[in-house]
Amino acid sequence: MNSQYSKENILKELSVDNADYYFILFKDEVVGNFRIVWDEKLANLSEEKQVKLHRIYLHPKTQGNGIGKELLSWLEEKAKEKGYKIIWLDAMNEQPQAFQFYEKLGYQYHSHTFLPFELLHDKVRKMSQVYKKI
Repeated sequence: MNSQYSKENILKELSVDNADYYFILFKDEVVGNFRIVWDEKLANLSEEKQVKLHRIYLHPKTQGNGIGKELLSWLEEKAKEKGYKIIWLDAMNEQPQAFQFYEKLGYQYHSHTFLPFELLHDKVRKMSQVYKKI
């Protein structure tokens, strides 16, 4: 938390030209954040225009309100308007409900990667890379 949400890291993420960063409001309260990176390609997938959903974090109390589904639907529409064909993301393997959520929305498994953060336990390092053609 201290590294990912440090003032320095947030300012660094906000300064990336091809990225958009949003805070998510629900009932007039900030309940999460959402970051997308345009033109970031998932290796060995295709040459089509791709956008990476870099981060979607929602407070657990918001689950079941359709916020995640609405955010991904919004991203699909925005990506289509810009001519993108693929949305992809890294989903934590330690959170199978998240992977199932993406699967229900049409995302498919592509590969996996491991987070490089040294303070993480090995069991939470593995991330499934999933994508959806839009």
